Amino acid sequence: AAGVSEYLVYDLGGKRGSGSPRALLMYRLEDGSYRQAPVADEYRSAVFHTRVRILPDAQEREEMLRGVPEEDRSPPRFQWWDGKQERWRDRETDQEHERTGMAVDLLRAYLGTKLDSEILDRITMHWHRHGAPDNVRDRILEVRDTPGAWRSQLGMPESEPDSNPPDSEQGTYRGTLQHGSESDSPPSGGHRGTGA
Repeated sequence: AAGVSEYLVYDLGGKRGSGSPRALLMYRLEDGSYRQAPVADEYRSAVFHTRVRILPDAQEREEMLRGVPEEDRSPPRFQWWDGKQERWRDRETDQEHERTGMAVDLLRAYLGTKLDSEILDRITMHWHRHGAPDNVRDRILEVRDTPGAWRSQLGMPESEPDSNPPDSEQGTYRGTLQHGSESDSPPSGGHRGTGA
């Protein structure tokens, strides 16, 4: 066993049996031999001290990717759950998280006196969940000149009307907000199964 307490194998599909789906498999050392854990979308790892998984997940395997040629599919990505940041991490999502953080810094630097703080907070939550729009700096500068266009320019859904004009004395746009909508709530982690 060479002192390895657990190891992971990624089955690309069709390896365990004819037509078997893609799956991450975990083997744990128990009483001197390796035993396979029940197949799951994620596992609690004693080595990493957190949950681990491979994307695409089961729904993508079975529904979104059905009939899609292998060369057209996104490559599998190993991810781990970061409890402090409350998100799944890998190199690609870390890069996106960093890009979003820089976009939020620009947003607050340029629009901190132009948009109400509640609107800024809502945009921040939306970007952290869905990513900042392309050409975000140009869009932010456009909103600096026309604050009423914040929703369309900054990639926000058109879910509520904005009837309030910018405050004439302070120049701060105070749009109508409805808190607690599902689309802009902070992510809960989207994890299933084992729990942490």
